[in-house]
Amino acid sequence: MIKVDIIKRLNALEQRFAKQDVPVSVMIYYNDASNDWIVNERYSEKAKTKTIHLKHYKEYIFHPEFEGNVVIDILDAPDGYVGNLHRFMMKDLKKENHLEGCSISIEIIADSSDGDLEQSFVVTVHQKP
Repeated sequence: MIKVDIIKRLNALEQRFAKQDVPVSVMIYYNDASNDWIVNERYSEKAKTKTIHLKHYKEYIFHPEFEGNVVIDILDAPDGYVGNLHRFMMKDLKKENHLEGCSISIEIIADSSDGDLEQSFVVTVHQKP
């Protein structure tokens, strides 16, 4: 019974992403006014953008084909975060960790002992081909 549920979830995730365009860049930041996280996806066609509101940015699942620029701004984030601005290329993260074609979500490790220009993340893999 559990295996059937897992297969259904993966199939639903695959169908959802099959119908979506792949963004070229993603920016994530905290909005003090609404107390939620905002994800701005930018697409190549005519500077089209999509805005998503989440209770926590770790709920955002990156498209399996997304390889673009990611910016995470936690400068104004609620307590528990060391404020900083982080940028990386998803293509590099996926290649270095053998996650090509995977849907992933990320979460900053708030109490990590990283240097000033470093940040550790937890990466959750939602689908592996």
